Amino acid sequence: MSSAVQVAGERPAQNPAQLGQYTVVREVGKGGMARVFEGRHVELGMRVALKLVEPTFATHPVATPRFLREAKAASQIRHQNVVEVFDIGTHEGTPFLVMEFLDGANLATLLAQKGALPVAGLAGVFLPIVSAVAAAHRAGIIHRDLKPANVVLTERPPFGLQPVVLDFGISKILDESDDDRTLTRSESLLGTVRAVAPRRIRRPRPARDGARAGGALSLGARARTGTFAFFRQDGVGHLAT
Repeated sequence: MSSAVQVAGERPAQNPAQLGQYTVVREVGKGGMARVFEGRHVELGMRVALKLVEPTFATHPVATPRFLREAKAASQIRHQNVVEVFDIGTHEGTPFLVMEFLDGANLATLLAQKGALPVAGLAGVFLPIVSAVAAAHRAGIIHRDLKPANVVLTERPPFGLQPVVLDFGISKILDESDDDRTLTRSESLLGTVRAVAPRRIRRPRPARDGARAGGALSLGARARTGTFAFFRQDGVGHLAT
């Protein structure tokens, strides 16, 4: 995950010793608004990932509701290639998610180390991701930030090494309430610019088939060629194409 955003003048947040019924083992990642820890259930000993909102975002009118909708979105999907969310909780007024712990590296790291995937390797990674995206769509959910950094390669016995899609924080739930819509307005462009199809940028209200397929196609092109499908040297040049 990317480096955490720190508010000027504030000390970095200290790692909690326990979150609800889970003992915190170690920090494994940081993002713009949350940290991720390895944890274990106090009674069962079950290994989990704990995603805790940074204290500075705990009362944010958009960030915290968006974080909680990640739990709602992921919990509605039952698929071996989608991260499983077990529970939500609060720690000193700050929300956290309890998810399955994934051993392995994300696809972005793999591509940086080994370069573009061969066709045979691409099929083994891309097809399960397409299946996961299809399962999300059947549940009425569009991911909206499907990129290599949000796919972790982990062992899934008896299937071997499998890609698992995570981070549904800016997903769109098609049957969401009016209050939920204010968090991911159709007029807003959310996600990673270089992973977004030009059609999505030129027309903020795309047809649903395009919105659903664009992320998977962009990710597949990134894995096969080593670059973004719509990327030009000026970074956002595809906005005008």
